[in-house]
Amino acid sequence: MTNGSWLNKPTEDAIRALAHRIYARDQQDPAERPGPADFALEFMTTLRGQGWRRTNAGQAPQTTSQPGPDTYSRGAALARQLLQKPAEDDPEDNPHG
Repeated sequence: MTNGSWLNKPTEDAIRALAHRIYARDQQDPAERPGPADFALEFMTTLRGQGWRRTNAGQAPQTTSQPGPDTYSRGAALARQLLQKPAEDDPEDNPHG
């Protein structure tokens, strides 16, 4: 898989299966292709038949708080401090050294 090192094997397998089915569907005559809902139902039925089940995982709670003015002030001060500091690692970035 491309850049999917964080995925577990069953997820990678499901992605491969779906990509294969989409490719095969795209090769069919447009008049004979199943509609999107039928295609999705067939794929989900296949996954369920292979033991896939929806988890009870929920969404992460949403926060309603926004950063305050002090957060922005600290960030601006840090940016100013870093902009005034000469680069020590790269002589091309430091015309004085």
